[in-house]
Amino acid sequence: DALRTALGFKQWIVIGHSYGGFIAQLYAIKYPDTVSQLVLLDTNPATALGNPDGAQLVAKKITPEITAALGKLGTVTDDEEWKQVWYTILPLYFYKYDVPSFIAADKTIYRATGISWAAKNLLAPYGTRPFLGTLAMRTLIGGGRYDWVTTVRKSEIVSKTIPGSALVIFEQ
Repeated sequence: DALRTALGFKQWIVIGHSYGGFIAQLYAIKYPDTVSQLVLLDTNPATALGNPDGAQLVAKKITPEITAALGKLGTVTDDEEWKQVWYTILPLYFYKYDVPSFIAADKTIYRATGISWAAKNLLAPYGTRPFLGTLAMRTLIGGGRYDWVTTVRKSEIVSKTIPGSALVIFEQ
């Protein structure tokens, strides 16, 4: 909230995607009077929800290479190896995915220690579902039909829990 204050905003629109959606939910719960509108994309209200529908989506696209890469999640310590793991599993998130075009345009700096630490320390204890019903700002929830981690079911849970929110599912 220090950034909002430093910029001189009384309220602002908060947008969060995936893990950023976790942060956006926590911010809106802690500082509801400062959020005029909330946009949550491909996120969910808890890491303990399980993921049976995600497993079904993965089963349609799984390859031996993807299986091997998934087995490395949370354990990779080399930056270049983490980058290759990420490139390998990215198609799981999309209806159609052009891996060569993404790789050619990618300017991301990959840090294996950061993602491994986050997977072990930030995601396991996460949960906002009991508090989402207190949110009163205009809220848009967006989800991708083929996102295997933050599935449509999870977007629907967020939408049903936040009063008056609108839900949009992107088919492709």
